Amino acid sequence: MALLTKRERNRYPATREPGGGMLSLRDEMDRLFDDFFTGFGGPLWPATRATAVREFMPSVDVGETDGQVKVSAELPGMTEKDVHVELDEDLVTISGEKKEEEEEEKGGRYWRESSYGSFRRDIPLPTGVDTDNAKASFKNGKLDVTIPKSEESKQKRKTVDVSSE
Repeated sequence: MALLTKRERNRYPATREPGGGMLSLRDEMDRLFDDFFTGFGGPLWPATRATAVREFMPSVDVGETDGQVKVSAELPGMTEKDVHVELDEDLVTISGEKKEEEEEEKGGRYWRESSYGSFRRDIPLPTGVDTDNAKASFKNGKLDVTIPKSEESKQKRKTVDVSSE
């Protein structure tokens, strides 16, 4: 760590605080360049994308009614065989892997592109769900997981009257 005199400190006002200042700008610039060079899969950077394993985060919606908890995830380009759903008493884990490979041979030129991506989402559940009767369905790139609430948790719900005093 270099110590700066007061005069030098005024010349360099940026701080190196975690989550702020120049360090976060540098992290953001690094991420931007990483995304730029691994985001293309065309003829200019075929090796970059072919060797890259990318992680992505699908959009997830969680909704709760009096009778059930519903978790929906958008997983475009995937099939039900690519997706895994695990349930604990207080957690739903959705994970999967996407693999895409393309090959083209035209005019004496051979081109092959591969891209891979994996994800894992852990969604906490409220207490009183019946994980034994959970159901999952997958259609047109959308996963829906429905977990009913237990009868005991349904009966515990009360309405409280609000009065003005």
